[in-house]
Amino acid sequence: MKLLITLLVTLGISMGSYGIDGNRLLAGCESDLKDYAHGLCVGYVIGFVESQDFIDEAGTPLYPSCVPDGVKWGQLRKVIVKFLKERPEKLHFKAGALVRVSLMKAFPCKD
Repeated sequence: MKLLITLLVTLGISMGSYGIDGNRLLAGCESDLKDYAHGLCVGYVIGFVESQDFIDEAGTPLYPSCVPDGVKWGQLRKVIVKFLKERPEKLHFKAGALVRVSLMKAFPCKD
């Protein structure tokens, strides 16, 4: 299981360099669980959240979101899909920016 999570996180982080946009991320998040595109969605989102946790722990949060402990992958996927579907005019933007904003809106940090 650790190997699978490591693979998905690595995939998610590495996909950022390939210019994944909101269209591709949404298609992946809505695809069949056994489809490669769904794995792209899982890897991208988990990789993004894990990297944000690392940045936050290092004490230099650039774009803080405060995803509470215990939030499951499926809930994150639903938050992101809802955000993307409500903003079709923004789907050409990079997936990282869209994921960041969706999580900031859904899980704002309390001052």
